[in-house]
Amino acid sequence: MFGCGAGFHHLFVDAVGRVCPCDLTPLSFGNVTAEPLAAIWERMSETFALPRRGCAMTEIAETLNAEPGELPLPQDQSERVCALLRSDKPLPEGYRRLLRSPASITHRGR
Repeated sequence: MFGCGAGFHHLFVDAVGRVCPCDLTPLSFGNVTAEPLAAIWERMSETFALPRRGCAMTEIAETLNAEPGELPLPQDQSERVCALLRSDKPLPEGYRRLLRSPASITHRGR
């Protein structure tokens, strides 16, 4: 019904300040100890412009070639990985209703 709101309506800040789209997506878009959260949120919003029908991590999991200790990926690598996310999927039903969008609207992301 509501799909995945990672980077759209929620985020995760880890113990050292890295900002990720969610706690299950090991991609960092910056660090709150180095820049304001609002700036990181805005940058992340360019990638996650709308919610997704399914978990973003399932789409990119196979592209992550890092050892567990190397996660989350740094910002530049995270942005490259996110460029692989499909942007042609329709909105989750709950968001379609909330945003009062026609059923044919798809993601505007990369």
